[in-house]
Amino acid sequence: MNSGHFDRPAGANARLAALLTRRTGVPVEVDAGEPDAERRVRWVDGPTVGQMAELVAELREDELLRPGTLSYEHRPSSHGRAVTALLWLDEAPERCGLHEAVVADRAERDIGCPELAEHPWQRRACALLSLGPGGQRFTLTALRLVLEVSRTHGWDAGLTWLDTHASAPRTRLRVVR
Repeated sequence: MNSGHFDRPAGANARLAALLTRRTGVPVEVDAGEPDAERRVRWVDGPTVGQMAELVAELREDELLRPGTLSYEHRPSSHGRAVTALLWLDEAPERCGLHEAVVADRAERDIGCPELAEHPWQRRACALLSLGPGGQRFTLTALRLVLEVSRTHGWDAGLTWLDTHASAPRTRLRVVR
């Protein structure tokens, strides 16, 4: 894979990418690969790897266009990672006791299509991103802050804290020694 962008697919791969893009609602790329070699399906946000594999399994043979093995590379955006972490925690607030890396990993695996989450979750994700260094980048440190508030005061208080942070003007905090 090259730095930061996908190679433009050709022929059968381009048709498969276009079909998957239509069905998932997010841009999907399929690398060219060698004939009869493994092809890589890549996308940002959208469905989970499991959901994409299920979608591909449901394709008719003529839609798959070329036999061979497919591998999957799901690359969630920072915003997508923040949304999925919050939604995953909301499904079972007792998960707030887990380590932040476990939360991020399991949320990415289990929650798809963060771009379709309702507006309050999108705002909370923006608030979560703003907690990290440099802003707008998902960090485990920022997620840890939300988890600590939630462990201490409960999940609803953690959401209220994020909602308050989401509506507050952006401030820069600085460590004073």
